[in-house]
Amino acid sequence: MFCLFLLSSLSTTFALTPSSVYSWIGQHAPTEHAKFFHDYGNLSESFHTDLLKWSNTQLKRSTKAAITLHQTEQCTEGALFKSMSPAKVAPNGSDTEQQFVESLFLIESSYCLPNVDLQKTYDVFMSTDFRINVMPQVIGFTKSGNTSCVQSSGVTGILLPSEYCTTNRIFQDQHNIVFYSSLSSAKTDAEHQPLYFREEIILFSQMPTGVAVYRATFSRSQDLGMTTKYLLRNTVDSSQAKIRDELYQWIQK
Repeated sequence: MFCLFLLSSLSTTFALTPSSVYSWIGQHAPTEHAKFFHDYGNLSESFHTDLLKWSNTQLKRSTKAAITLHQTEQCTEGALFKSMSPAKVAPNGSDTEQQFVESLFLIESSYCLPNVDLQKTYDVFMSTDFRINVMPQVIGFTKSGNTSCVQSSGVTGILLPSEYCTTNRIFQDQHNIVFYSSLSSAKTDAEHQPLYFREEIILFSQMPTGVAVYRATFSRSQDLGMTTKYLLRNTVDSSQAKIRDELYQWIQK
């Protein structure tokens, strides 16, 4: 469920424009896949190139729309789980490539946090303590330079534990922080959930009365059946609402 908040007037010239954010995301798309991408099966290089181009285009468009909304002094709240359609992503792909797309999913979420500061919101959200104590199934989180690594406990009967690292890029001015991460490595042994693809954008925008957050994550791990997709779709609202509420509480500390 999405809510619309109209915020008070803001007489500020923004250095980060929607167009500059769109261009930056496009310029910083990864050009190489993680070495284990092909572990899934017979996936061609052209398929990976097309998949990256497609997901990057979606992230560019949605982030541009989000920052445009924020800079017109509006903010939305809500969450969405969406599984991808092979007909849209890889219409000419092989059977294996179309099967890959069938378990590629997107989670979008957005928060409106009143009376908080941009930098503190970003610092709390990216902190190890917040990630371990609040993010679902996260039991480990480390950062070093432009790399961050996550350990997950998994979900009993649905997902195995996982360990993966991402390469991160940041684009910011005094009113906005854009965080863009791409999968760089993952444990792929029998004890861990395979992770083949992951691209994420998180946008933090200072509003007149608080901070707006927009997050979009494309992820592809193990094949997902209809039951697993149903469970993910029907828990995304509650899990994202919990993250939003606890983030706000942590910022107040």
